[in-house]
Amino acid sequence: QIDISTGLINASGFELVSSQCTSCHSGRLIASQRLSKKEWVSMIRWMQDKQGLWPLGQSEEPIVRYLAKHYGTSGDLGGRRKPLRETLVNNK
Repeated sequence: QIDISTGLINASGFELVSSQCTSCHSGRLIASQRLSKKEWVSMIRWMQDKQGLWPLGQSEEPIVRYLAKHYGTSGDLGGRRKPLRETLVNNK
């Protein structure tokens, strides 16, 4: 089920992600990402290094687990749609 106020999936870890992540940006931005667990950690490190994100401490692991589970990669294309068939692109 999607939380109406944030646009995030309301599941285990939602409250932590909502309180830590949506204080700076919208949940819809989070939901639009499709990153692996490693990439979510890299994104957190970038936000800490460049954007002033505070240390997450023991909260980091459950946050990353939630993000990777609900907003993780799906196959080798990540969150992007599959490429269009050639016939659709060239109107053949």
